[in-house]
Amino acid sequence: MFIREYRDYKSFGKCLYLSNGSIELYVTVDFGPRIIRFGAVGGENFMFEDEARKTFQQTASMARAYGKDATWYIYGGHRMWLSPEYMPETYYPDNDSVKVTEIANGAILTPPVQKHNKVQNSVEIKLSPKSDRVTVTHRSENKSDKTRCDAIWALSVGAAGGAVVVRQPTHDTGFLANRCVPLWPYSKMNDDRVYWGEKFITLCQKTDCKGPFKFALDSVKKAALVKGGNALIKSIPHVSGAQYPDYGVNFESYTCADFIEIESLSPLVNSAPGTVITHTEQWELVRNVGDIDFKNDADIEAKIGEYI
Repeated sequence: MFIREYRDYKSFGKCLYLSNGSIELYVTVDFGPRIIRFGAVGGENFMFEDEARKTFQQTASMARAYGKDATWYIYGGHRMWLSPEYMPETYYPDNDSVKVTEIANGAILTPPVQKHNKVQNSVEIKLSPKSDRVTVTHRSENKSDKTRCDAIWALSVGAAGGAVVVRQPTHDTGFLANRCVPLWPYSKMNDDRVYWGEKFITLCQKTDCKGPFKFALDSVKKAALVKGGNALIKSIPHVSGAQYPDYGVNFESYTCADFIEIESLSPLVNSAPGTVITHTEQWELVRNVGDIDFKNDADIEAKIGEYI
């Protein structure tokens, strides 16, 4: 039973509601777009919701590029950005209404062309009719008259209390290194929110933390966002030999006192004017994984190892 209709949702205005009767998504159309809600029908939301607009960016460089009082809001939920991260280009104030194009079992959401940046982004959402799976395809077209170098950056901002789980790379490279794990300047390797296991790396969100933490990893194919005894499994494409941002990674995770992010990236592409680059994630809701000890490889393997 596929449902596609418009509903008001909390402080986020009119949203596109999509459901196959088992899972549901709310996608903002008055701004964004953001997949502001994802979960089982009537169940807990995996996504962070910034109803009070607490997290935002408003800088002098943004005002020069986009106009007086230009403000970018996180809003919450899943969004599409371009990498590498720059100010003000990355923090485009996507506060205008979004065009919705209906497709079978889903929709394409297209905001206006970004002023100054001259890119046209869109997000296509397509639900499986018979399973708890969603395909989320991100596209960006170069609308400028110059070649750009971008990667698509897909960020899901998870609700407080969640944890991100990713499997350690195991491919045998002999005498050479087999993984890259970049850290950001504020990331402390002894932070008790992160677990560097033999098989897994986990990052847990804590509201009483003193600062943010972010790490990245290369060659990731699947990762999990676990919340409330359920898991959002993301299948992430990885192109062997391609150039990726941030020292060559296709996966990143960030957390702070309010939320936790599970992020994926496409390869960097030199795109001529009119070129469209694409990045697709596959989402799956896995129910009732139970309580997990996120600092115990054996327990992680037993509860969600088959999915990641």
